[in-house]
Amino acid sequence: MLPTVMFVVVLLAFFAALGRSAMPPAERRPVTRWTTRDLLGNALAGGRRLAQLHQRDPMTPHRRTPLHR
Repeated sequence: MLPTVMFVVVLLAFFAALGRSAMPPAERRPVTRWTTRDLLGNALAGGRRLAQLHQRDPMTPHRRTPLHR
């Protein structure tokens, strides 16, 4: 049970850090002043940012040939 809780906490912290880094510095709140709402909002923003990074760009041509022959 404890490893699962630790995994969730680390994952939440990772997404919150990613979400915080995605916003402009002028809009960031100091980490010491975060509330639960700030933590969850930053984690959701981090999840959205990660999803955006994994979307394919329609202007990029996709490789149709195998990389190794």
